[in-house]
Amino acid sequence: KRVPYFKSSRMSTTWNGISYLGQRDAQNLDQDLVSSQGFSFEVLMELAGLSVAQAIASVYTPETHKKVLIVSGPGNNGGDGFVAARHLYHFGYQVTVVYPKPVDRPIYNNLVTQLTKLRIPVQADLPPLDQFQLIVDGIFGFSFSGTVRAPFVDILKALRACSIPIASIDIPSGWNVEKGNEGEGLEPEFLSVYWIIFTLLLYPLFTLISHLLYLPPSHHQYH
Repeated sequence: KRVPYFKSSRMSTTWNGISYLGQRDAQNLDQDLVSSQGFSFEVLMELAGLSVAQAIASVYTPETHKKVLIVSGPGNNGGDGFVAARHLYHFGYQVTVVYPKPVDRPIYNNLVTQLTKLRIPVQADLPPLDQFQLIVDGIFGFSFSGTVRAPFVDILKALRACSIPIASIDIPSGWNVEKGNEGEGLEPEFLSVYWIIFTLLLYPLFTLISHLLYLPPSHHQYH
């Protein structure tokens, strides 16, 4: 069922009969949560990153996957990765963050500061991947369109070539949001798709699930 306040331009039922939001709808939903529902981007990002960290911890425990590499892109998906990194650190993981293309905005600068205060390494270049037990893909999210450009072309190539488990946030980086992987995207072992669950005060009988399914392969793990 549609959330009553949100005017969707398109809903689909192309994956096991489950309705999901198209790319434009997901973007409009984020905007609506901020513009008329009283949420800030900082709150949405914090909730998203916490949900991602909890989902990862439920599958990849610190005992088996202690060393985690998080690759953050320049947008909201990267911000979610920063938040997830902070929470994973507090959950007992040893975290390193790669941030190849910094964005000079207060929300991202503050998130980086929070990590550096915890002495979580934040660097521009990929370290040797074989020292990690899990890679978290926070490069591109559901707003991504067009072609992948430097420096992410080489990063995606390196991640595709490695054998370490990859957990993607929202959508695997390099995918066409609505058509799936057209050849250059990651094929993660784990995909965190529930992200944020809001119970809206204005509509107490409805639960809004943000950032829903995007044509996932049937063998992946979803949380």
